[in-house]
Amino acid sequence: ELINNNPVFGLGMEGIRARGYWVYVGNARPHNEFLQYALFYGIPAGVLYFSGCLSAFLHDLKYKNELDGITVTFLVVAFGYLVSSFFGLTLYSTAPYLFITLGLGIYSNKKGSPE
Repeated sequence: ELINNNPVFGLGMEGIRARGYWVYVGNARPHNEFLQYALFYGIPAGVLYFSGCLSAFLHDLKYKNELDGITVTFLVVAFGYLVSSFFGLTLYSTAPYLFITLGLGIYSNKKGSPE
């Protein structure tokens, strides 16, 4: 219901607490990171966040035979974070770990590379 009230721009960072809605909701954050992005930053930002994460995995799926072990490890960690973000309480201090592991999963060396 709160997403429908501000669908384009959202409530802003920590908008539930700042606007006093936590009294009605019972918590300052949704228990789903994708819904949280849509609530705080708007539906377009939520869609971009989801498609950005998905595109990283699709990129590596295209080159799955060329990935080395450490790249697969980073991708598994990022995938585990995204699965847990569907059910857990999200904090702004844990999101950088997703972006770090997802970035390293895309950028890491491929098998047979000289580095």
